[in-house]
Amino acid sequence: MKQLFLSKKFLLLLSIFLFSVLINSSFATAVRFNVDESTLEAQGCGADYGSYQHQMCRSNRWCHSKGYESGFQTEWNPNPHANEVHCFKGNDISHFQVSESTLKSQGCGMDINSPQHQACRARRWCSGQGYESGFSTEWNGDRNDVDVYCIKGSNVNSYDVSYNSLENPTSYPACGSSSDSPQHLACAAHRWCKAVKGAETGFQTEWNPANVGRVHCIDSSFGSYCGDGTVNSGEQCDDGNNNNGDGCSSSCTTEVTSCGNPPLWNNIHIDACWDLGSDASCGRIKDAADLWCQNKCGQPVALSYSTSQNPVSGGTKYVNTGRVCPNCFYHFTSITCGSTPTDTCDPSYTCSSGRSGNFIYRWDPSSSSCCAGETFTELGYNCEGVACASRTATCTGGSGAATCHPNYVCSNGNPGNFISMWNPGTGSCCDSPTFTQSGVNCEGEVCQTRTVLCNFGSNPYNFIVRWEPSTSSCCVGSTLTQTGYNCGGHIIDTRTAACTGICGPTMNILDYIVSEDSGFHDNLVDLWQYASDLNTPDDQLSFSISSQTGLSIVNCAIDSDRYIDCTLQPDQFGTSDVTVSVSDGSSTSQDTFSIIVLNTNDAPVVTITHPDAINNNFVEDSYVNLIASAADIDGDVLTYTIDWGD
Repeated sequence: MKQLFLSKKFLLLLSIFLFSVLINSSFATAVRFNVDESTLEAQGCGADYGSYQHQMCRSNRWCHSKGYESGFQTEWNPNPHANEVHCFKGNDISHFQVSESTLKSQGCGMDINSPQHQACRARRWCSGQGYESGFSTEWNGDRNDVDVYCIKGSNVNSYDVSYNSLENPTSYPACGSSSDSPQHLACAAHRWCKAVKGAETGFQTEWNPANVGRVHCIDSSFGSYCGDGTVNSGEQCDDGNNNNGDGCSSSCTTEVTSCGNPPLWNNIHIDACWDLGSDASCGRIKDAADLWCQNKCGQPVALSYSTSQNPVSGGTKYVNTGRVCPNCFYHFTSITCGSTPTDTCDPSYTCSSGRSGNFIYRWDPSSSSCCAGETFTELGYNCEGVACASRTATCTGGSGAATCHPNYVCSNGNPGNFISMWNPGTGSCCDSPTFTQSGVNCEGEVCQTRTVLCNFGSNPYNFIVRWEPSTSSCCVGSTLTQTGYNCGGHIIDTRTAACTGICGPTMNILDYIVSEDSGFHDNLVDLWQYASDLNTPDDQLSFSISSQTGLSIVNCAIDSDRYIDCTLQPDQFGTSDVTVSVSDGSSTSQDTFSIIVLNTNDAPVVTITHPDAINNNFVEDSYVNLIASAADIDGDVLTYTIDWGD
């Protein structure tokens, strides 16, 4: 029996290594993968492809299958090799199962199927548990098993970002026009975090009517990693994925494979559209098989193979060689590599179907793929997918057939049937729960239509913007039925609400300012203007003056049970507080207002007592004693002057 002796130094190093592993298992362990569309769709997340639930479910399940705690998708691309998925694991991400009713109670609106609602409620629930944010990935009706992942730590930073910054970036590409789709929302937050904050990725959880959203950025940047398609230091190979059994293992070590005669390659998924310049074609199955043999077995060609198109099962292998034509790929169940076979176009060559090698199985592209009246060159392919003939054909397509055809290549490299935008946007209507959008390709041709849910801005169609009538229109202690209207003025819901109005008469009379000596003021105050009673009209209210504090200044009286008339006392100014009572026959209330009389300057009065009118004869060059008295009601300081005239 062999024994293993470990030195103290080795044990110390081992302890340091294990401690480092524990420290580094934080949320910063984040890996970005490029995953093909069919692999994500094979995760068994249902048929509702466009839903937030479907998109989150499939990326979570794929990341989980790779040994990660969870993950989400941030980029979507018609190229099946370019979907971007971020996977996470570590101590700062926690998994919970939360009931649907608990998540619904987080106050995130009524449109529970919208991506905004789903992201909002997961974030709010996680925040209540002491985490920075979170997201949900699995939904199972009303049972207590909705999967929620909560995150925290120094690598997670939250920002309030305006919609304009997310939707109209100037320093990086925008995410298209379908602003309410889960794909668009995930892409916009990811690109903002990456371009503006230098973070690895991010996601959005809150949408505010003030056009400010809540974005959570994850600072988990990394350099090269296994599965990035580049052989880096410490790697023996890197085929762009983390699958085993394809010649390069999930840890990027070379797997021993056999290329005997014949080898059997099962479930190999190869793109048949190669970068062959003007010869690029989706029908080059034979070239795809040959290239597989050249890359994997060192053999020049494929002697035999069998194929089926567009598989959806897992365990596939992609070979990406810089395609220049639309999506086209084949599922090889077996390939036999070897020396150059008989020319498959030769009439003596017998296909597996029994046809001769020069039998044209199909002509490509179709004559309907271009506009009527034009001509084009068709290639004839035999049963092995090899072009054995060509001919000039006349186009039969309509005005839009050319650009909408999947074989049409736009200037940006997308196929003609790739929808670049959907018009109008989901935030442009509020007249019905659903509306029809037109899908436009890169050349501006409408190639597809669809029916989508109608939203207005960030609010769903059924979002209540106002309730009528107001609760202040009825008395406290009563209830009324309110009608809820959406942004288009359509009735969405009704409810019973408690009244907040104050019953019985009330008044709130403003103060009045008048000038001294302005006499009688008829109808100075219109009491109907200031009185209100929810149950009694103004003309059935009774008014009276309860008190006046300045009768020596101004005297007021009720006129016609509606107006207040006031008479100002001569040469008097100041303030008089007037208290008015109002009654509806069963209850009474009072209000006090002020009448402010402004002082006006009165002229002083002067009286000459000597000499008087009788004794007014004077002797020349003699003295005269002039005696006068003066008074000013305003009490101003007086100045005297004498005007002797001529």
